[in-house]
Amino acid sequence: MMRINLFCQRKKMENKEKTDTLLRSPAGDIISPVESFNDIIMNFRNFQEISNGFNSLAYDRFSMFYHWYFLPIDGGIYAPSKFIGYKCTTVKNYKPHPGTGKHGGETEDILERYFPIVIQSGEQFNYHYEQLERFARALGKKISKNVTSRRGAIHLPNEEFIAYIKMKQK
Repeated sequence: MMRINLFCQRKKMENKEKTDTLLRSPAGDIISPVESFNDIIMNFRNFQEISNGFNSLAYDRFSMFYHWYFLPIDGGIYAPSKFIGYKCTTVKNYKPHPGTGKHGGETEDILERYFPIVIQSGEQFNYHYEQLERFARALGKKISKNVTSRRGAIHLPNEEFIAYIKMKQK
């Protein structure tokens, strides 16, 4: 985990030189959408840290997330768009970005390239919904009812992303 955080710190330093093209939060943080499979995978793994400590905004807002994404790595993991859509997001540094116009919906357009929406009926959706509920219960949380409405969804990776994951596992 230390290696990932050092990578993110280095990236933040590099990005400080490009501030004219990046938006900043009111706190001065650079907010940049993910740009690669590796950015997304890193954020998925970072989100799993939510189970290590319950004192975080990501934990507090868990039941508010309604666009969930699945990756078939590390035994199968889930994370919300509002968490995985911005570079170098961790459980510690996760926060909404009021006043910047940045929100999870903005990253859903980017993530949609890699994760087609799962239709909210049928065996595949039911399987992933049950897995997501197990994950939530283990944290003492519930899944937003919006996941099963037209507002939310569970997203699975496309073939290109799965091929990339398989290649990295070799």
